[in-house]
Amino acid sequence: MKNRVFASLLTVLLAATLGAQTPQPKLILAGLANGPIDSRLERFDPATGVFQTVFRDQLGQLVDVAMDRSNTGFHVAFHGPPQYRISGVHHLAAAGAVATLATTAVSNGARVLCSALTTEDVWAMGTALEQGAGRVQGLTGGPSPSFVDVESFAGGAVRRIRIDHGRGIPILAINDTSGRLVSFDAFRQSKRTLASSLGTIVDFEQDPYEDVYVVATGDPAAPILAVDCASAQPVVRRFPLPTTRFPSGLNVESIALIDRGERANCDLWIAANGRLIKFEWDGVRRQLVIPTAPVSFPLPTSGTVNGMIVEGGRDGLLMRGTQPNGWTLKMRLGPTAANLRYALAGSFSAGPGIPVTPRRMINLGPDLLFFVTASDQLPSIFEDFQGDVGPEGDVTGKVSPPRPVRRAATGLTIYFAGIVLDPGVPGGIRTTTNTVGLVLF
Repeated sequence: MKNRVFASLLTVLLAATLGAQTPQPKLILAGLANGPIDSRLERFDPATGVFQTVFRDQLGQLVDVAMDRSNTGFHVAFHGPPQYRISGVHHLAAAGAVATLATTAVSNGARVLCSALTTEDVWAMGTALEQGAGRVQGLTGGPSPSFVDVESFAGGAVRRIRIDHGRGIPILAINDTSGRLVSFDAFRQSKRTLASSLGTIVDFEQDPYEDVYVVATGDPAAPILAVDCASAQPVVRRFPLPTTRFPSGLNVESIALIDRGERANCDLWIAANGRLIKFEWDGVRRQLVIPTAPVSFPLPTSGTVNGMIVEGGRDGLLMRGTQPNGWTLKMRLGPTAANLRYALAGSFSAGPGIPVTPRRMINLGPDLLFFVTASDQLPSIFEDFQGDVGPEGDVTGKVSPPRPVRRAATGLTIYFAGIVLDPGVPGGIRTTTNTVGLVLF
């Protein structure tokens, strides 16, 4: 009962507003290589069908792409020439319409397949099946980044990592004997299989508003399936392609969902058979809508699309930083979040978790600090913990405790998380963030 009361503070106290109209997002495609060390990143504009080269060099084939901490640059996993077995990640900094190489981190012998940013300081890296197991590695930040083994999965490669919108924890695609999605909470050292027997997983995305995963597999006849985790027992639905429109099926390489800012439908772009093809994802019925006459565009090269994301669309990541009188908590949300309401809250613990809707929770404890911050009772210390998402999708909260408090509480860790509200989605909450800890000093 107490959890429900505290959770309601994050929703009832705020009058959510509708998002403003924003330009249609663009897609970023990694791969499309013309040789073993060809590094290529392409931008695709769905409104015009035009591709633009964002990055081109000879730094190894790019096998995955994610938005960086700023949500403007790119974090790309790469493989060097097979004879050298070099693998790792490049950070590409945005420089106008193009990107430039900023840093490179080489893995400790593992073959990196994918990456995802989980907190301000740690990237989660998935690796190929080697020595009987695939691994999740953490890549720490700082001037000397290093790879650290976090978890292993016997018999399976970690093909893709996404961050769950509702819980802020990684979801892994594991290609073992059956193909499965696994929820992995490193903080609580727990992992749980959401669905298995999916086949060889190529890529997957999460519905922007629901606990539903859209999964692409290696089955040409029915390459797209849905894993619906809304109930205690996940439901898997497959969507066979009509042979009249797709006589040879689709050999899917990568997928991306573009949120139109509507509750009902998203654009599902599929890279397959040398083309980028537009499908539709029905979020209400939770099913694939197969077009009668698909809109498609030829890819700019004959190379494989190894990863595809929405540019600037990393949603729900809470990052910590510093300011002269304390710390900052920042979110750089997707473009459709502009003008929505947000709320941040703190707690002395990162659990047991507080449900904010039947299917969403924030990993904080329901203690006095949570009550104080969620109800905005100390705005001079916890500044901008409630308000409107900025026109560019930015949120910045500030933690500015007085110096006597900081000195008395030196070494104490306070945990923070947040939500973004949207009246157009069930439960009124669009996104819950990850949990970050601040150590007072």
